[in-house]
Amino acid sequence: MTHRTDVARGQQIVARWCNLAEQRLEHLTELFETGRWRRYHSEQAFLENIREARAAVEIWR
Repeated sequence: MTHRTDVARGQQIVARWCNLAEQRLEHLTELFETGRWRRYHSEQAFLENIREARAAVEIWR
């Protein structure tokens, strides 16, 4: 029984991290679409954040 519980708990943790990664990518996408990213990031830094966010979503999926 404990093994099943551990597996289920692990799946929940992965799902939460995946959700957080997707939310980060959505936030960055919104910043891009509205142009607000310029207030907070240089172009190079923003593009790196987008790359990292996309990679994180792929990893967690």
